[in-house]
Amino acid sequence: MKITALLPAAVGSLAIALLSSVPAQAFTFSLGQGSQSSNSSATGASALLTFNFSDVPSSTPNAIKVDLEIKNTTGSVNFGDGATTSKLTGIALDLLPGLTASSFAGDKYFDTFLTNVRFTPFSNSVGNFSIGIADNNNFEGGNANDALPEGATAQISFVVTGFVPGKTAAELEAEFLSAYSNNNDRVDIAARFQQVRGGTVRGEGSDKLLGGTPGDDDDDDDEVTVPEPTTVLGLSLIGGVFAARRRKLR
Repeated sequence: MKITALLPAAVGSLAIALLSSVPAQAFTFSLGQGSQSSNSSATGASALLTFNFSDVPSSTPNAIKVDLEIKNTTGSVNFGDGATTSKLTGIALDLLPGLTASSFAGDKYFDTFLTNVRFTPFSNSVGNFSIGIADNNNFEGGNANDALPEGATAQISFVVTGFVPGKTAAELEAEFLSAYSNNNDRVDIAARFQQVRGGTVRGEGSDKLLGGTPGDDDDDDDEVTVPEPTTVLGLSLIGGVFAARRRKLR
């Protein structure tokens, strides 16, 4: 039998395998108009977090990588005092019970990784947060000049361990989304802003937000989901097989 006769079947099988191995999809979480503010009236500062969980190679058993995109969305949604500019100085995150985080990789905005983070006034009611991602070691203070400005995005990552062996990235991601979405007092998210200006904010304000809502506050119906690279490759291979068969039938 000629090798060329096996090619369509082999390519088809490869495409199916690629399509079945698509990584877990990312989820977004907004801190803004659905959050509790440390002020009597929210300034209007806001942020959008995008979480993406992926399996770590087998050389690191029972570990899952979390890639976190942090965007300062101040000014994109008008609420509270209608702030238009701010500096996002840090994010505080709770991990699911029993989990720990390590192997932090930051960027120029967030290069500091902290554990057991105090976050007044919210720490008084829910206890300290599991981890903090910040622009400096003083999570509740310090100079904010180099923090994340409105419209800018930061990319950080860390690895979580301590879960039940065999749990997949998709399963763990679903558990985190459920915990954050249900406003669980033991698993929450908070953000801190400084140099908040615009709208009816008097002078230079600051704000801390606790909790929020899953999804994007912008609620943009025109948002397009980009297929994973493996999906694109798999579809391309399938398309190539069909094209080859059409040429053969002519």
